[in-house]
Amino acid sequence: MVPHNFDNYILIKNIREGLKLFVICSAMFKNAHKRLLIVDDSRDNQILLEMLFKAYGYQVLCASDGQEALDILEHLKLLPHLILLDAQMPIMNGHDFRLEQKSDSRFKNIPVVVMTADDDLNEIYSDMVQPEDILLKPLQIKSVIQRVSATLERFEEQQLLH
Repeated sequence: MVPHNFDNYILIKNIREGLKLFVICSAMFKNAHKRLLIVDDSRDNQILLEMLFKAYGYQVLCASDGQEALDILEHLKLLPHLILLDAQMPIMNGHDFRLEQKSDSRFKNIPVVVMTADDDLNEIYSDMVQPEDILLKPLQIKSVIQRVSATLERFEEQQLLH
């Protein structure tokens, strides 16, 4: 809808753009201290997810398989707040990574969101040692951001209660 007064139209348009920018900047500020580890054997997925989360202010590290992810975790001074984990990978798949993660007291409480093309969610939930959430591939960008943010918020609330 274009108002009769062109100057008002430009003002309204600028206000809308400013609000969009404000929302993006607020999200970046809110997430600036949050660290993610993305574990996916697809370099394209790593790049896409890294760009996406960095645009929202997250600090991001990537690994190509479960073993590389464990190696990264071993050397980090500050652990990630969340791991975004592909289920099917060479060398060490998501299931084996989860078993190793859960057996290590340093890493067992890092929340995990699993990414998979398998639509049998009950089997994935069980096989992946009860992840905090499961995202079906192909990933929907808006859904990925919302669900990762929601998982982090739930985890932070749980930490405050304990």
